[in-house]
Amino acid sequence: MVVERIERKDGWWSFMYGFGRIQRARHIFTKNLPESIQRAIIANPDIDMKELMTKTSPDVITEMNERIGKEIVALVLHGAHDWDKEKVSAEDYVDGSLPEDIGNEIVSRMRDVVNRVSLSDDQKKD
Repeated sequence: MVVERIERKDGWWSFMYGFGRIQRARHIFTKNLPESIQRAIIANPDIDMKELMTKTSPDVITEMNERIGKEIVALVLHGAHDWDKEKVSAEDYVDGSLPEDIGNEIVSRMRDVVNRVSLSDDQKKD
């Protein structure tokens, strides 16, 4: 397990991940892709995701990020300076108390973790 911590002047938040959570995060990222992007990936698995996303409408990207964000953060959130785990579930904390910039930072870092773990075909051969 890896535990990462984000600290700001107003508090701290930690999240953790290991093999199982990375696999679930990969599933969350994939299942929430718009159907048009899923079809494009199936047609060309080596497609450049950044280029593909630039061709996607802002509304679709916003909807996708909203669904992905809540699920990813609730999956990996481990602790926070103002979160009483005994009284509030991770989902409720994410919905009601987590600052947006912290949630976005966690999603961004998890996206990097999922992408870093994915190996290219050339890397698999080595």
